[in-house]
Amino acid sequence: MKLVNAGLTSDIEVYDRLKNGDVFYTSDGRTRIYYDASYLAKGDTPFRFGNRPLMCTWSYFSHWLKEESEPEWKPCFCWVADSSSESKVIDIIITNENSGFRSITGCCWKYAIPLTREEAEKYINE
Repeated sequence: MKLVNAGLTSDIEVYDRLKNGDVFYTSDGRTRIYYDASYLAKGDTPFRFGNRPLMCTWSYFSHWLKEESEPEWKPCFCWVADSSSESKVIDIIITNENSGFRSITGCCWKYAIPLTREEAEKYINE
C-alpha cells in the first residue's frame, strides 16, 4: 500500500469525502480515518479515528494521507541489462520492484526499455 498526501483543503471537503466512502490515514500511516454509518444507531459519531470517534483530529486534515493505487503491470517485451554498458537482451518484464524489473522467468534486471512496435514484430516473426 502506497500512501500519499490526500490534498485536503477544507473541513467541508473532508466531511463530503468521508461520507462518500473515502478512507484516509494519519501522517504516520498507522491510523485509519473513515465514515461508518452504523455508529449513528448507537448515538455515536459515524466519523471514526481507528475504532474511536473522530474529534480533535479534524484540524490536522492537511497532513492526512490516502492510498494511491499501484500501476497495474502487464507483461511487456523489453531490452534488459544489469549495466548501462552491457549488451542488452530481450525478456518479458512483468513487474517493477524497488530492486529493478522482474521478468516472467524470475530474473531481476536493473535496466528495462520496452521494445518498439517494429522491434517486437521483428522478434515475434523470427
